[in-house]
Amino acid sequence: MILRRNFPKGFCIGLILVIAVNILLVFYTKETLHNLILGRLHKEFHLPPPEWDGAMIKRLSRLEMDLQRLKDGMQLVMKQQENKDHTQKRIEDEVHPARKAVETPERETKKQQNRPPKKLFPNSPLFKQWGDKLSEAQQKEAEDLFQKFGYNAYLSNQLPHNRSLMDTRDSRWDGRGLVGGSRDLGLIWV
Repeated sequence: MILRRNFPKGFCIGLILVIAVNILLVFYTKETLHNLILGRLHKEFHLPPPEWDGAMIKRLSRLEMDLQRLKDGMQLVMKQQENKDHTQKRIEDEVHPARKAVETPERETKKQQNRPPKKLFPNSPLFKQWGDKLSEAQQKEAEDLFQKFGYNAYLSNQLPHNRSLMDTRDSRWDGRGLVGGSRDLGLIWV
């Protein structure tokens, strides 16, 4: 019973002692590190401590000048690149002025072509997830083939017959050869 009453007091006292020791260790370590750094600086500068500030200022000013030179160099490179691009574009315009005149009508026709054509069969199951960029004639052909065959025959007809196909055989088949020089046969399910 007495042990239960004294336990919180003892625990608090022990916790306070542990915290105090940690604080002392931190300050001792900090002072030790400070002395090591100052000792290292003293060896590096070979100067008495009052002149260390001047030496540090000189080093920082040199570092600042180097950074400024680097920044100026990067700006110069970027400016040269912009000038090069501008000059190249100007030369192309001067050498090929007719091309620029031709490109203007082409841009207008491209803008008109970029607009997706209207869907002729918006309720068709074929065009719910496919065929947004088909012209009206292509949409009619695709819908006719879909009604006739029941699948997307238009898309199947667009695929080349001699395309390479991925090998989907089981990995256990890799090491085996075919019996008697038989050929591989690929089957495509549509």
